[in-house]
Amino acid sequence: MSASTVALNTDIVPIVDLSDTSMAPTGTTKRITVGTLAEAIGIVNVKNYGADGDQLDTRLSGAIASLSSAGLIIIPVDSPAQSTSPSNLTGGQVLWDLRNTGSAGLYMYYKGKSGSSQGLRVDWIGSPVDTNNAIAIYGNVENAGNGTNVIAVLGQADNDASAAVGGFNKGQGPGVQGDGSVTDVGIGVLGTSGGQGTAGTPAVAVKGTGNGGFGIGGYFESDGGVPLKAKGAATAINVVIIAESPSTQGTWIEMIPTDTGAHEFSILASGSASAVGNGKFAIYSHDSNTYPVVIDYQAGNSAINIDASSQVNFEKRIYPGTDGGASQTAAGISAGSGVPNNANGSNGDFYLRSDGNVSTNTVIYHKEAGSWVAATTT
Repeated sequence: MSASTVALNTDIVPIVDLSDTSMAPTGTTKRITVGTLAEAIGIVNVKNYGADGDQLDTRLSGAIASLSSAGLIIIPVDSPAQSTSPSNLTGGQVLWDLRNTGSAGLYMYYKGKSGSSQGLRVDWIGSPVDTNNAIAIYGNVENAGNGTNVIAVLGQADNDASAAVGGFNKGQGPGVQGDGSVTDVGIGVLGTSGGQGTAGTPAVAVKGTGNGGFGIGGYFESDGGVPLKAKGAATAINVVIIAESPSTQGTWIEMIPTDTGAHEFSILASGSASAVGNGKFAIYSHDSNTYPVVIDYQAGNSAINIDASSQVNFEKRIYPGTDGGASQTAAGISAGSGVPNNANGSNGDFYLRSDGNVSTNTVIYHKEAGSWVAATTT
């Protein structure tokens, strides 16, 4: 038999039985057929089963039946391009189809034993050489084009309650990690959905960029869906989204409309290096590089309140802009009933008295030299 010829089940190979010293102290030479040896090891070739001209399924059935329990059945690369039915595998058997059929270079089928829940498991036993970069399963596609379906690892599940790819971390690290390329458009983890999703099965894509950013977005084939919806799992949890950043510029949330003529804005909680100062809430216009709204909030104060009737209430004085359109703090306006208290307000401020009377000059007050002075209105 030449090196290129496939051994048949009836071919005989010599072996040495070390436990039998009847022929020599080093063991006794015996003969065994290739089929018997392969079946004992648990690795068989379908080409060694059936007769010439038999369909591949017939040979596969013979190979499956030859293994008393678990084992590996191989369909070689030079086998005929005929369909197979691996569904008749018995528990614990694995079928490797090496024929490059369809889109796969290697097909592997596994029939789980009764009670088993894992098709393929790879455990790293012991400490690897590099404990910071240990990988149990690695997928790599080399020399591929820039197509949208060049995928190193793909999982598919047919059950609505199942996950195609899952990760579980017993420590404090992530369950699933995706690292993008070194470019700004590298995607760490990307998911797309064909529908709008429901409360039970939301259509969500997770996308992390290669420059270290992280984002969550939804992708929908149909119109009318909400790209991102965050909902607390329990009624006791009232915080749904937390945005946190250690930047001295503060924490920003940016909104970028893509419609023609639309403008880009950000809302922010300012930090110590912000142009508006530390500890403020602001709205920033990217187009004009200005802050049209800045709220300098102090603990315990409610600066602006809009009630159910759309009435706007200010708990502090209002400082109107100058005639030149600039901000100023030299003259504030407040209002109330009764004569204003000299302990309140600053020189230059105005006070509007709701229970005053024009005829008695008690409607408008101006603070001068530390005292409120009624302005003449008659």
